[in-house]
Amino acid sequence: MEVVCGGVLAAGQGTPSPMSPTPSPASSVGSQSSGYSSGELKGQPPIQGTPGSSSGVTSGPCIAVPVSVYSAVQKQSYNFNCLMSSHELWDQADSMVYKDKHKQFFIMCDQYCGPLTLHSSLNDLVRYVRFGIQKLKEL
Repeated sequence: MEVVCGGVLAAGQGTPSPMSPTPSPASSVGSQSSGYSSGELKGQPPIQGTPGSSSGVTSGPCIAVPVSVYSAVQKQSYNFNCLMSSHELWDQADSMVYKDKHKQFFIMCDQYCGPLTLHSSLNDLVRYVRFGIQKLKEL
């Protein structure tokens, strides 16, 4: 299991929580952890990153998350960022067509290949790009 604390993996000893208005006793000057963990009473090793474990006290609220869930959330975040980036690039390209007055070139490509949209297939994209490159070579 990964232990996520305050949005980052657990690390560091004696770091006060940014969510807490007052520092914990373990982070006080001159204080030391007893090394006690309630998980030890049950015969279980302490969870990495929790107070009293060998890796120390962490900052922020800690939640144990299975690796599969953590990986799925990372993948989802990555895919969302790619999606946002693609929409921003599409908008930039669209504004460049109108600003730089290349509208006629794309109207010609649209008439021959059909309009290219966010829902176009990869085959549609390849056909459109090949046609556009052919027309640019003819210029």
